[in-house]
Amino acid sequence: MKLTARKDYKEERRKVYMDVGDQLDAILEVVKKLKENGMALPEKTERWILHCNEIKTSISK
Repeated sequence: MKLTARKDYKEERRKVYMDVGDQLDAILEVVKKLKENGMALPEKTERWILHCNEIKTSISK
């Protein structure tokens, strides 16, 4: 019988994924572009965009 050690895929993925903040910025850019191109967005998404913009305005780089 052969035993194999199973890796923790979650931890392995966590090590190589982009920072969560960078991922959210990328998603925000896509959503803003969709809105600029006339796509109707859900109200919750509109609120999220406003929320992100407020944070980026109040806390500059």
